[in-house]
Amino acid sequence: MDDWYSQSLEQKKTWYNADAYYQARPSYPPQLIDRAISLAGLAAGARLLEIGCGPATATVPLARRGFSVVGLEINPDSAQLAAQLCHPFPQVKIINTAFETWPGGQFDAIVAATSFHWLDEQISYAKAAATIKNGGPLILLWNTEPQLPPQIHQSLNDLYLSYGLGLHHDLTARESLIHSLGQRVVASGYFCNLIMEKTITPVSYDLDRYMMLLTTLSPYIALAQRDREELLQKLRSRLQKIWSGEVTLHYLSALQIAWPVPR
Repeated sequence: MDDWYSQSLEQKKTWYNADAYYQARPSYPPQLIDRAISLAGLAAGARLLEIGCGPATATVPLARRGFSVVGLEINPDSAQLAAQLCHPFPQVKIINTAFETWPGGQFDAIVAATSFHWLDEQISYAKAAATIKNGGPLILLWNTEPQLPPQIHQSLNDLYLSYGLGLHHDLTARESLIHSLGQRVVASGYFCNLIMEKTITPVSYDLDRYMMLLTTLSPYIALAQRDREELLQKLRSRLQKIWSGEVTLHYLSALQIAWPVPR
């Protein structure tokens, strides 16, 4: 979650591999989504704009709860996959476009699931506030990268450092980052009354799925191709010696809700 502002719209179109993201990234805990809906006061059948829907990780759960969703997704492969996954829900429409260049509209609420930090701040705050009608909420959902058990992570630290990566392992640090992102929303002057809640969830990975997960994380993607391939190969080689079956990792999920400043 650390390299977003340096990416142009063209780079963001292909930053992630859609299939790997869909297969390897964890889901949003159902209780987190239900809590967000409750705190946001969303009425049944509310019309939502989802910014950066990716491969419908949050879109499908929202659709299952009866909401009408227009999902914007800049990555064409992710948009296509999202449309396929949302085919059973006629109230969902996926559009392959960036929020910054989308012509606009009016919705009861905006949802962004681990995506709002990718937007151009010079456009996103004002445009988001103008998109929400009748004082509805901006709902931000966050998933951080699943963390290895401390003893495994420590055994890999020298490899990370040799490639200039100081990857976070402390979930408290990730919580602080999410908190700072929420504070940026408030500091924009367009939103207020921010609330935040979090939960930590266990998730099981086998080695192949974990290695796929790494290919979706920004610090690895940002490496030069040769360095990335070398690092991933070395990580797999080392993990093969200690990884048996499935290993339980933990990830932090959070919700943040804010409301447009009355104007």
